[in-house]
Amino acid sequence: SVSDPLIGPQVSIVICTAFILAWSPYAVVSVCSASGLLVPDLTSIFTRLFAKSASFYNPLIYFGLSS
Repeated sequence: SVSDPLIGPQVSIVICTAFILAWSPYAVVSVCSASGLLVPDLTSIFTRLFAKSASFYNPLIYFGLSS
């Protein structure tokens, strides 16, 4: 339920973990690209789309953990 005192820390941990999992591939591809390594176009596109999908699943996490 919403009054559960552990729901806040649980939501925070899940949101932070999801953020790191979503943005890490993009960060790695960006660093590789900035270092001069050739990154395939599809890899670059998919990592960008996956990273930006975080704004979509954050509300789903809030809703799923609060109900």
